[in-house]
Amino acid sequence: MDIYSTRAMHGANCWTDHQMLRSKVAFRIRQKHNRQGSSKPTKLNTEKLSTISHRESFEQEMDSALAQWDEKESSTPDEE
Repeated sequence: MDIYSTRAMHGANCWTDHQMLRSKVAFRIRQKHNRQGSSKPTKLNTEKLSTISHRESFEQEMDSALAQWDEKESSTPDEE
C-alpha cells in the first residue's frame, strides 16, 4: 500500500547481473494515542514563590515532609 511505483534502472553499470531499483514510497506516520485515564502532569506555579508569605509556607511544608521522611527511613519494619 505504501509503494506507489517501482522501476528497474537498466543503465546502471554495477558489474553484476542484478538491476538497481527505484521506488516511490509514501510512509504514513500515525499519531501516538494517549492511554485512557491518564492525565497530563500539572505544572507548578512558581510565580507564587516570588511572594515571601507563600515562600515561607512552602519551606515549612517541605521541612515537615522531609522530617517525616527521615523518621520513616530510620525506623525498622518491626517498629512500624
